[in-house]
Amino acid sequence: MDAAIERQESPFSNGQEQCVEIAEHDGEILMRESDDPSAVTAS
Repeated sequence: MDAAIERQESPFSNGQEQCVEIAEHDGEILMRESDDPSAVTAS
């Protein structure tokens, strides 16, 4: 995935190290876990 994609951290993470991040890119919603940023799910 493109490193320039602007991601938003889930408000449920409360600043913890492991969180879910979401972004919109090319009309898709992208989701990844911060502990494994190479694994991205698109919908």
